[in-house]
Amino acid sequence: MSVYSGIWPVAPTPFHEDGSVDYEGMKRVIDCMVDQGSDGICILANFSEQFLISDEERRRLTEVSLAHMAGRLPVIVTISHYATQIAVDRARHAKDHGAAMVMMMPPYHGALLKGTAAQTFEQFARVGEVGLPIMVQDAPLSGATLPVPLLVRMAKEIENVSYFKMETPFAADKLAALIEAFSSCQRDFNSLASSFKLAKVSSSLAKRSLLAASFSFFSAVRSISSCMIWRSSWSISVGIESSSIRSRAADSSMRSIALSGKNRSVM
Repeated sequence: MSVYSGIWPVAPTPFHEDGSVDYEGMKRVIDCMVDQGSDGICILANFSEQFLISDEERRRLTEVSLAHMAGRLPVIVTISHYATQIAVDRARHAKDHGAAMVMMMPPYHGALLKGTAAQTFEQFARVGEVGLPIMVQDAPLSGATLPVPLLVRMAKEIENVSYFKMETPFAADKLAALIEAFSSCQRDFNSLASSFKLAKVSSSLAKRSLLAASFSFFSAVRSISSCMIWRSSWSISVGIESSSIRSRAADSSMRSIALSGKNRSVM
């Protein structure tokens, strides 16, 4: 299994004035991120406004993005869903079209429907059977808690659980706990969110790694206690000719993509 590192920006989803997905614009977004020297990209994430995209749009975006990338960089496809079978089907679709990895949050729907620890484990195990590496997205947006013992069990017992993206408050403390828990493991576990290896690390090295962690999983991602800030050093409008990327979100305060053409999101 490949070990990934470096800077992996989340690709925003471009929309036309009428709210339809701009698939040609998506190709230009991908080209822009390749040209900027990214090590890989992630599509259909929360920053991509995946919660506003229909199943058919998601399917087509996956296929268009992976076909246009054409192996130039590895691609993570986000597949989160409350229903296990849908998450599995999304993972299979991503694999069939050349994805390098899938990313998923624990199962949840709305504010109150959340999977138990056992249900979360089962869903990740089922997706793991598809045969792609899995990045566990530990994000407050889901409202579901992923305690360290559960993450450790998932990493030990589900072969394809390989990476963690930590977005929780006090992420550094949680990462330190994970490092300590993994210190006796025989497998290597990597966190692109912190850019250091979680397994086979001595206590002193773990401390130094934690202090030196860059928290640069996505494009200039900065982890600031309880929030993640996505910042892009380039104007996306350059990558999609002269048009601005438009958000489908109805409320301008909810827009994850500024209409000025700058890619900025604070969660």
